[in-house]
Amino acid sequence: SILLSSLLFTIIFHSNVPGRSPFVSLVVSSLNFLLCCVTGYLYLHYGFENAVLCHAIAHTVALAVKFQ
Repeated sequence: SILLSSLLFTIIFHSNVPGRSPFVSLVVSSLNFLLCCVTGYLYLHYGFENAVLCHAIAHTVALAVKFQ
């Protein structure tokens, strides 16, 4: 169920963004799918708070990489 929900979330919200090359879309979608799986696993085994914390850390890392 984690894999299916991660796949659906990635397809619906993070694919086919206008102005992106196909390679960049593939990389972004793949990384998002992996992070969705990690967040889903954390939610399943450790609860909502840890899933939200993981999500916030992922956003922080993404911003840090963007501004370097």
